[in-house]
Amino acid sequence: NYIQDTVLEGIYTDEPDETLRNLGYTSNYVVSNNQIVRSGRPGIYLAYVNNFMVSGNMLISPSIETDNTRSGILIASAASYGLVTDNLVKMNVNGNQNQYGIQLTNTVTNTQLFNNKLEGKTGKQNIAGANNFEGFTLTNTGGVTKAVRLNSAATGLEVV
Repeated sequence: NYIQDTVLEGIYTDEPDETLRNLGYTSNYVVSNNQIVRSGRPGIYLAYVNNFMVSGNMLISPSIETDNTRSGILIASAASYGLVTDNLVKMNVNGNQNQYGIQLTNTVTNTQLFNNKLEGKTGKQNIAGANNFEGFTLTNTGGVTKAVRLNSAATGLEVV
């Protein structure tokens, strides 16, 4: 899909009806291989989604409605069990720019970021919430899974 010059989000997924949240209606989402050019708000926005993957998307000049206030990809509002991988987010060259390439809010849980190429005026990414990380997972033959990520000093890897 090619999406260009949107006033709001390029792709927007939410469950606004509180009585329907966590019933599985907004589950098993895949957002992949889209090209989104010049969106006013996040190029991709997901909220209240469980079991999701955002992969292989190219966002050029996202979140240009206001300067340094919104991200290229925003995962929010109790989204959980996600994988965000192999996306490209490029800032606007002139004028307003996105705050982060990818942002996970503090209510997002169990979401993994891996191999994204990101730009943001404040930073490349902002990962909040429980059990969210940038890295990869390994599982042994006994079924034990561990996350591998860069340590906080950025001097080596740690297994958690």
